[in-house]
Amino acid sequence: MKSDRRRGGGLWHAIVDDPYRKLFALALAVLLWVFIDSRITREITRRVQLTVIPMSEEGGEGYDRLAVVLPLNKVVGKGFHAGEQEIDRVDVVLRGPRYRINALEEEPLNLIVSIFAARDWATSAAVEFTAEDVREQKALQGVRIELVPQRIRLEVERIESVPIALSTDLVNLDYGPFGERVLRDTATYSLQTVELRGSAIDMEEIERRSKENRKLFRATLTGNGSEKTVRAPLEIIGSRGLNVQFEVQPFVTVQVLPRTDTFQLDIPIFVDDVSLPPALRGAYAAAEPSRKVRIRAGGVLRTTLATEQAKGQAAVDAWARENLRLIVHLSRDRPPQGQQESREAQLRIIGHPLWMQVERDECRLEDLVVVELSRQP
Repeated sequence: MKSDRRRGGGLWHAIVDDPYRKLFALALAVLLWVFIDSRITREITRRVQLTVIPMSEEGGEGYDRLAVVLPLNKVVGKGFHAGEQEIDRVDVVLRGPRYRINALEEEPLNLIVSIFAARDWATSAAVEFTAEDVREQKALQGVRIELVPQRIRLEVERIESVPIALSTDLVNLDYGPFGERVLRDTATYSLQTVELRGSAIDMEEIERRSKENRKLFRATLTGNGSEKTVRAPLEIIGSRGLNVQFEVQPFVTVQVLPRTDTFQLDIPIFVDDVSLPPALRGAYAAAEPSRKVRIRAGGVLRTTLATEQAKGQAAVDAWARENLRLIVHLSRDRPPQGQQESREAQLRIIGHPLWMQVERDECRLEDLVVVELSRQP
């Protein structure tokens, strides 16, 4: 029993004896492990998209890409090549300390080549780059980058500009939900002349279409159908197959008739002869006191008539008798003559507050209405 206690005390004594030396040895072992781990390298391969971007997009994040920065107001990229083969992706080999490669394995890889941003593009038709041209990033410090293939060529083409005077003859106007309500002759454009930018070959195609008097642009009108004017952006027809774009986006604005519905109403006829000489006032009367006519109503008038019509035809006719008139105007310049006269009638709102809210084109006759007048004995 005593010998067991001695053995136990000896083990504990060995553990606690000279603790500083033992802690130093432990710390040294940890540092040695960290050093050895940092010297262990690892290699991974990532496949990324090849693309061209303007300088404004250099700071993009969340991409797996190798992006070449170009002044897109001067040149346009025509495609990447490895030798004679066209490519759109590249393998990126990342080699470095294991802990750095581990950190990069799940992170988006956004590589930038910006050495061509300030290049003179007067004669350049292609540029080449390698891994050495990839811009340094903090996240890639201590990491070696290789590209497979090692050398990549980007074909480019200089941008040219062509001015074109805008006119309705050049625009294919899609009326969309507005249909026949569009007043095409009222179309106006935000720019009198547009500047088109594109590659030389594509600009030649635009000029050829222009000389052939073909439509160059399109605009699609969209909306809920209640606007009196509609504004829409112009698009270049066939732009998907052409590297052509507007220097400044143009718009077309066009007036549209309000949305209207047709109502058939029995409306009283009123002969307005106030401007005639006193001897002719009251001398002519309509052959009928009212006429069933079809009218086109929009806005609040349309809503009001629809509400009354829901109550029945008698209700909507009663509303029409109280608030609408077919006016036959007899003017001093064209006084009636003879026993019979045929005159055109005009539709008017009277009395009701609606007359201040309804536009002229929201209250009109669908067909020409001619009223027969007879001279009274």
